[in-house]
Amino acid sequence: MKVDDDLVGGIELEPQDSHQPEGQVGHTLDLDSPHCGSSLLNNGEMGWQDQEDTDRYRPQNLDSFYFRIYEYCRERGWQCIVMNRVLNLLALCFMIGFTGFLTLMVNWNVVLACDSEATCKHDIINTQPFKKRWVVGFHDEKPVSVGPGIFTVFMVFFLSACCVFLLHNLLRCLYDLKEFWIIKKFMNDRLQITEEEMATVEWNEVIDGMVRLQEEGVLITRNKITPLDVTNRIMRKENFLIAMINKGVVSLDFPLCKGWMPPFFTKTMEWCLNYCITGHMFDPHTFKVKQRFIAHPDTLARNFFMCGVATLVLSPFIALFVMLYSFFKYGQEMHKNPGSLGTRHWSPLARWKFREFNELDHFFEKRLNASYPKANKYVQQFPSMFVSIIAKFVVFVGSAICGVIIVLSLMDEAVLLYVKIADRNLLWYLAICGLVVASARPLVIDSHSNFEPDKAFTSLVEDTHYFPSKWRFKLHSHKTYEAFSVLFPFKVSSFFYEVLSIFIVPLMLMFYLPKQASSITKFVGDFTETRPELGDVCSFAVFDFERHGNAKYGAHIPHDKYYRSKQGKMEKSFITFLENNPNWTPSDDGMLLVKKVQERQQVLTASMASLTSDKFAEESQSSMHSSMDDLAASFTNEV
Repeated sequence: MKVDDDLVGGIELEPQDSHQPEGQVGHTLDLDSPHCGSSLLNNGEMGWQDQEDTDRYRPQNLDSFYFRIYEYCRERGWQCIVMNRVLNLLALCFMIGFTGFLTLMVNWNVVLACDSEATCKHDIINTQPFKKRWVVGFHDEKPVSVGPGIFTVFMVFFLSACCVFLLHNLLRCLYDLKEFWIIKKFMNDRLQITEEEMATVEWNEVIDGMVRLQEEGVLITRNKITPLDVTNRIMRKENFLIAMINKGVVSLDFPLCKGWMPPFFTKTMEWCLNYCITGHMFDPHTFKVKQRFIAHPDTLARNFFMCGVATLVLSPFIALFVMLYSFFKYGQEMHKNPGSLGTRHWSPLARWKFREFNELDHFFEKRLNASYPKANKYVQQFPSMFVSIIAKFVVFVGSAICGVIIVLSLMDEAVLLYVKIADRNLLWYLAICGLVVASARPLVIDSHSNFEPDKAFTSLVEDTHYFPSKWRFKLHSHKTYEAFSVLFPFKVSSFFYEVLSIFIVPLMLMFYLPKQASSITKFVGDFTETRPELGDVCSFAVFDFERHGNAKYGAHIPHDKYYRSKQGKMEKSFITFLENNPNWTPSDDGMLLVKKVQERQQVLTASMASLTSDKFAEESQSSMHSSMDDLAASFTNEV
């Protein structure tokens, strides 16, 4: 077939062999195929430079190409990518080696029995961990015969599994570095972005550069490059999961814990859902949803069950790895700043509820980072007086003890080591009391704060874009606070919840989620849209207002509730995408939405300005997202 000269500069491509097996990509590509345009760029096996003209680039897998470009920009260039991956491997090597040393080669009976110079003369290091040996007992000095036991066997299996994981990461690292080296050459040579400029380059500049290369005939793709198409390819899988969470297709409440424990959407569950659903639903060559995935939900149910069995078998190793990794990573932070135990963060469920269609990672993280101070301000509107009273008492007692010990140490520092109470020196009591005081102090209520939950939450919504209708006019209630706390829990409780989920998630995968397979595959079939230039994508992600418009949030075409996103997710995502990509030209339906929201924004801004002085005129400006929430509220009141 012949391609327009203005698109590929007169290069001719042969169509794909009609006898080629379905779902496989041959050496020649049809430009009508949605994946045409690149392999990452032809160079050797990846070959994304045109073999007839090395100055032209024709990627064979646009999803991988755009994703690698984005990752390269997000990680800030080649040097940071190499250093990050190499040091991650070294950290994993250290963790495996250090864990093996502590569990297999240290004579803990000797270490724990060491309380004087005389009792510390025995060998602490065991150079032959798999042989029987005689060591000094912990409670007395009688020698005790010890040797390999169940714990030793478990640790050997655990360390072996960690070594396999290390080998997998090493191979993945080598593959990634090879891919990113090709991207580096493209960024440096064609986009003219140096490694020094990678520290500050904006994603929109990169897209503009690719558009320029396409217009010059250097980067060859079938369709015109637009920010929406690029983002849809990068987030093809994530958009489907965002839609499922928004529509409540996947229920994550464990039946035995429903009502007294939050939904089990942890990192473990997130990985399993991605693997079982989005990891199996697409044909990797055509970017289309496999018809057998939709037609045979039993296959998905079987995937859930098998993934649950594998996770259950590995759960002891996974739990130990998570605990060791967390201890090594955060141990020093907890010792230096015990108050960090009382800090909060957004749960994995909250992150998927807040994330919008086509919102790339760096835009999303920027929005969430801005929300933390406001989220903390809202939860501080609901202090526990009972806990605060106890915390004040603990701080008082602990501070008094620390004060006395510090004064004694100023007189003679030797008392810290040689004065003992219940076989513990004063230095130990100073450390424990300091830890207790630092942990209790954040729980003490500031008596000078005002109770303004509505104001605090209104400010928070500007960043989260999340305001369920059932919370409206109830932001001061404790029930709303409890629901919000599920999305914004304490880090320490989130950690224990994550460890617990390692054992709960396999049971949900085996006995609960298979029952939801039919609803999941039906949702994928109903909300998949085929675009010639993209393949199959989530229909919410292409901002199809004719099919999914919600009149409550400004869309001019109302639709049935089943086909609308909840809480105006699609409409809000459209506004966010437009703000993040100012050079993008939306459709006529999108422009009508923008016009309607802007009109409402002007009304709100004028209304607030009339109630405030000129000094606060700037603060009274209403954002487009708050205007959409207000539009939805007014629509509901009118109905």
